[in-house]
Amino acid sequence: TCSCCGQPGHLRYACPEALSPAASPGASPAGGGLEQQRREQKEKDRLARQARQQQRAEERRQMFAQMTKGEREKWFEAREAGRREQEARVQAREGEPRAHGLRVVIDCAYSFDAPRELRSFVQQCALAYAAMRRAPEPCILHFCSVEGPVKAQLDKVDAANWKGVRLHAGGVADVFRAEVQAGRCVYLSPDAEAALGELDAGGVYVIGGIVDRTVRGGQSL
Repeated sequence: TCSCCGQPGHLRYACPEALSPAASPGASPAGGGLEQQRREQKEKDRLARQARQQQRAEERRQMFAQMTKGEREKWFEAREAGRREQEARVQAREGEPRAHGLRVVIDCAYSFDAPRELRSFVQQCALAYAAMRRAPEPCILHFCSVEGPVKAQLDKVDAANWKGVRLHAGGVADVFRAEVQAGRCVYLSPDAEAALGELDAGGVYVIGGIVDRTVRGGQSL
């Protein structure tokens, strides 16, 4: 007699009731398990970010509560001065000749299987731009092979007016021909055998514009 359903003729491990999705706690619908995990992880990340923001807001509120009016004014003045200093550094780097200073290139020559991947790629570009703007020593950010759907999507976020950014229709080998010939152009790849030990201040470092959600190896070699 089966200990699961009480019927004779089979054991529990072969019981239809035990093998059915309803009798298997945590079983995911066919084909929807991975997508469900992604949605759950995305929601967890959102809640974690929200919690961090609330914590920072509470810490700032408590800090302001302990300050006098004059101390709060000085705090805001110092923050504004830091922003102006950062903006001045970025503008100074923008005025340098292209042959000098560290340059980071996003190679946009890769194809995208779906519009969602292209939108995700442009979002990553915007994050890279924001990180560059916040850096103590901002680099000069270049986008190569900007044409077709990639250009159309970048136009939607007004990338042509991003400060410290250069958009090029040509490929990396064309735009930075001299650096490629001189061996000062490095293509970064997670599949590379050699590790990057140090940076060349006058070099060019290329990052493949890939949105790889399935971890497909060897694409940027």
